[in-house]
Amino acid sequence: MKCLLVYNPVSGNSKRFVKKLPYIEKELKNKFEDVTIRPTSYAGEGKKIAKEACGKYDVLIVSGGDGTFSEILNGIGENKHSPILGYIPSGSCGDLAYNHNIPHNIKRALKVILKGNKKEVDLCKINDSYFSYIAGIGTYTSGIYNADQKLKRKIGKAAYYLVAVKESFNVSSLDVKITVGKQIHKIKDAQLVLVLNTRSVGGFPYLNYKSDMSDGKVEVLVVKKDTFNTPVNIWRLFVKGVENFKDNRNIKLYKGKYVKIETDSDVLWNVDGDKSEYKNIEVEVLKKKICMFVGD
Repeated sequence: MKCLLVYNPVSGNSKRFVKKLPYIEKELKNKFEDVTIRPTSYAGEGKKIAKEACGKYDVLIVSGGDGTFSEILNGIGENKHSPILGYIPSGSCGDLAYNHNIPHNIKRALKVILKGNKKEVDLCKINDSYFSYIAGIGTYTSGIYNADQKLKRKIGKAAYYLVAVKESFNVSSLDVKITVGKQIHKIKDAQLVLVLNTRSVGGFPYLNYKSDMSDGKVEVLVVKKDTFNTPVNIWRLFVKGVENFKDNRNIKLYKGKYVKIETDSDVLWNVDGDKSEYKNIEVEVLKKKICMFVGD
């Protein structure tokens, strides 16, 4: 089998990964017949590399943050000859790794790949691109892409929380029209809207803990602006999980394989941790489109 390892040399914990690279290369060469290693040199190059890898490599291993993995997904897209994906997290947050039981420790994450336990997982198509686990608008969502890169390397995901605390003093809202399948929901004063194919968000592992990343559906979480939604209560929602707030009239949770969200507000979507150019979105779930090495 032919294996390609792609890594982001400027992700949050990339220095630790680079230090272990000789060990990683040795272990991979014991497992695979042919191993190629490529660092990315500019934003977006991961997409180009992944596209070229389809039909050429059997396995594509990614090391970086969730944004780097998203680049790879956009390179693979709906290609019929996409390689099996492996993930060695070296970013600041690592929601993707948690979703697939992949340790954040580099050597243990490598063992998941070497063990070879595979699973077919969903791929989400959003307008003309793809995402793995989250798309969001509203309060706190810009904190992910506004967090300073140098600060993320120093203090990890705490950098996101600092931005989120700052944003909590300037809470805004928007009116949205959400279509899930054939049902239409018009919501006024939405403070936060998240399209989720994930259990973990922002390092909080229980926000959507009943999510199944292989069921062909996404969850749409809407939090309406209200006196309930003080910063403290928003944190409670993230810590305890949406399942514990089902009876709250200001929190809505929808589920479906097709979602359309429209708004008249001047907002941009956060897609897998990166700012997109989308204002309105259509999401289609491609069930079990990606094959990945996952933990037990």
